[in-house]
Amino acid sequence: MDNCPRRHRAVSPRLDSLHADGPPGTATHICLADGNCLALVPRPGQGATAPTVFDEVCLSPGLKAPATSAWAETDAYGLFLECGATDATLHRNVPAEAVRELINQHGGEHAEPDHPPAGT
Repeated sequence: MDNCPRRHRAVSPRLDSLHADGPPGTATHICLADGNCLALVPRPGQGATAPTVFDEVCLSPGLKAPATSAWAETDAYGLFLECGATDATLHRNVPAEAVRELINQHGGEHAEPDHPPAGT
């Protein structure tokens, strides 16, 4: 008998399909069940498997990264240069499992993949 507690894992079809649909270097936007959004850029050279690290993870305003080492590398200057935004946050070199945990903490992906971000 397994004595380990089982954790609920929210469904993340867009995250799971990145290896099939999103070539490295291309941003994929994921809206979460609570209305927050994030954009992911897989690291080039990871082959045809699901990404294990994302070069960039941009969190929409109001979406906060967990205070862990996985999210420690931020790039406010790069965010400003790339999109002129100062109220979002750009994180570099984020492990895919850390992204999955963040998605789960916010109730999983939104049921409608093209759901507009909150406040739009």
